[in-house]
Amino acid sequence: MIKTTLQLSQIKSKLQQVNTSKDVYLKTSAGFDQTSKFAGRYRKTFSLILSQDDMDLITSQMEQLYNKVCKDIDFSPSKSEPYPFDYVRVDAFYDSAEKNLKALEINVRGAGMHEISELCDYYCAEALDENKLERLNDKIVSIQKNIQEAKLGPVNKLLYITQPNKPKWLYYDAVKRAYNDVIYVTNLKVLTAGPDGVILQDKTYTAITAKASGGLPEELWKLDKAGVISIIQPKIDRLIGMKEYLNELSFDFIASSRPLDKLNHELYIKNRRELVLKKSKSSGAKGVIVGVDASKGNWKKELEKAYTEPKEWLMQEFIPPSSGIVVGHGDLIPKNNKVLLGIFILPDISDPTTITIDISVKLYDGLGSEIIFDPADIHEDIWFGNVIVINSAV
Repeated sequence: MIKTTLQLSQIKSKLQQVNTSKDVYLKTSAGFDQTSKFAGRYRKTFSLILSQDDMDLITSQMEQLYNKVCKDIDFSPSKSEPYPFDYVRVDAFYDSAEKNLKALEINVRGAGMHEISELCDYYCAEALDENKLERLNDKIVSIQKNIQEAKLGPVNKLLYITQPNKPKWLYYDAVKRAYNDVIYVTNLKVLTAGPDGVILQDKTYTAITAKASGGLPEELWKLDKAGVISIIQPKIDRLIGMKEYLNELSFDFIASSRPLDKLNHELYIKNRRELVLKKSKSSGAKGVIVGVDASKGNWKKELEKAYTEPKEWLMQEFIPPSSGIVVGHGDLIPKNNKVLLGIFILPDISDPTTITIDISVKLYDGLGSEIIFDPADIHEDIWFGNVIVINSAV
């Protein structure tokens, strides 16, 4: 996220200088799914322009959510547990004109987009002559390292576990800046659990980061639970990692969500266009059926399937994509301005009773369906971007 004193007209002019069209990151881990007919193409990028008033409002509401989460998980800062989590990402629509935020879901540590927003920040800061660029990934990694050191004491070396098909990106660069020695591992079979940590080639490691690893052996989790090692990896067993947690929240800025109930079948059928059916445990918008986007027949079919495992599903009110002030990078001109925010909530490093936030964004370009969700990355019209905050109203 970038803050600038420039006027909107100046920003639009300067962002024409931005060129991300050949950045390898927008073709690899931010690229289209290999099964997509667009595989191999570069992603399009843009910036969302928000005012400081917008940011103050969004921050205030995220603080309310953060305080609620801390209360519900009974978090109190301590030497052994300095933060309630490292970060979460709240997906939301925000209407600048109406000053109205609607959060759709909370995603835990596995949530992405922090790579792309920082990438766009870099290019935009260069174009806008803004030298004060705070790296989102450095903030995330600093918190994660503090969590590990609260458990283990000083940590200098890290075992970084990932899938072989995942490219090294900005988050990994931040990890290398934070630890003196980072060992990169893509094969779990070379690791063994020992009494004092994880053993690799006769060396023992206690600090572990597992990024998109697809799961770790139970032996490692036992060591983590025993306090021998510290694993930084997504977990879904915490309250905030479950989408049904939304069922317990009644803030005006959070979309209403309730457990799926077959007794409400007729209401679901009648109000199809005002509802979204989603799995309580999923990622990347998999298992999301948007009523307005589904035919009556397919909506009924999906409901019947969900009723066989009702505890795995919830029903949420449909929130239409919100509009914003968007500026394409380089010579890109967006066809519309429907934007999905990914709001990163991070405990403040020095005061975990407060938060800092950063925002990534997705833009639907207007081709085909009007829904932003794109679980398989098969639609060409999903752009990625960052937020630029200006002092004046937008």
